[in-house]
Amino acid sequence: MTIYKPGGKTVNVFERDAESLRADPPTFTTIFTGSGIDKFEQLVKTGAPQEFDTHELGPITSKWPLMRDVTNAGNTYKLSVGPSPLLLNRKRSVRVDFVNENAAEQVRYELLDLRPVRLGTERI
Repeated sequence: MTIYKPGGKTVNVFERDAESLRADPPTFTTIFTGSGIDKFEQLVKTGAPQEFDTHELGPITSKWPLMRDVTNAGNTYKLSVGPSPLLLNRKRSVRVDFVNENAAEQVRYELLDLRPVRLGTERI
């Protein structure tokens, strides 16, 4: 996994580090403000990726050195958030019913393997 930081810093995390990352995963916290609140709600509901500008976020705090100085005074940045490729690459076996309510017709596919392109709480 490669993680990029504004200003050109790159961190490469190698497989042998997996145990230490599971023990103490890198985390950060922030607050969404203004139009960022609506964007975050859409991300959760629809799974559609969102990009947040500096004015839509509060301070970013983290004990991870890579993220610690992101919100220093004067820095402008963007935060892009979207569904994990690991979630999207999983196939789901589903039954699908197409119903024409006016004609009382129904077509059923008992088993379809689908791979979602977006995954939210209200839409998939």
